[in-house]
Amino acid sequence: MPTPFPGMVPYLELPGLWVQVHTNLIVDIQRFLNALLRPRYHVAEKILAKLARTKN
Repeated sequence: MPTPFPGMVPYLELPGLWVQVHTNLIVDIQRFLNALLRPRYHVAEKILAKLARTKN
């Protein structure tokens, strides 16, 4: 699928902005689903971190 933004890559243009957009989207989806699924189920996000080794 071609990019909807010809001439730019939005994920590289403002990486700080996109991180916040994704974080807010995940939290809003979590709240929406919890309102529908409780009390039987609970939706929670899982935080993953990846550590990179650097060569010295």
